[in-house]
Amino acid sequence: MRDPEHPVPSSRYALRFQRLLWVAFVWSLGIYLILFLLLRPAQEEVPMALVASLAAAAFGCAVAAVLVRRAAAAASQGRRPDLARRRLLDLVTYGLTEAIAVCGLVLGFLGGRLSYFLPFLVASLVGFLLLLPRTPDYPQPPPAA
Repeated sequence: MRDPEHPVPSSRYALRFQRLLWVAFVWSLGIYLILFLLLRPAQEEVPMALVASLAAAAFGCAVAAVLVRRAAAAASQGRRPDLARRRLLDLVTYGLTEAIAVCGLVLGFLGGRLSYFLPFLVASLVGFLLLLPRTPDYPQPPPAA
C-alpha cells in the first residue's frame, strides 16, 4: 500500500529524471575520452587473450543490456505500469552500456593506443543513443477507479 503523503511520481517526472540520468552517463563517456587523452601511457603490446577477454566482457554487457531493456519495457506495459521498476531497470541498462566503454578504457590504458579504446567507446555511445528515453517508454497510468 502506498503512502498518500509520498505519491508515485508522474510519468512526465520519470521521463525527465531518466533523461537526466542518460545525459550523465553519456557525459561520462566524454570524460573517459579526455582522461585517456590526458593520461595516455606508453604504447605496449597487449596479449591477445586479454583483448579477447575484454571484448567478450563488453559483448556480454551489451547482451545483458538488451535483456534488461526488454524487462524494463515489460515493466512499463500493462494496466498499471511500474515506473519505479522501469527506472531501476533503465539505470541497470545504462550501467551495463557504460561498462562497454570501461572495458575499452582498460584496454586503452594497458596498450596505450586510442585504437584499442575507440571501438568500445563508439559501441557504448551507439548503445546510449539507442537507449535514449522517449515519451512512449513512460506512458501515463490509467486513472484510479
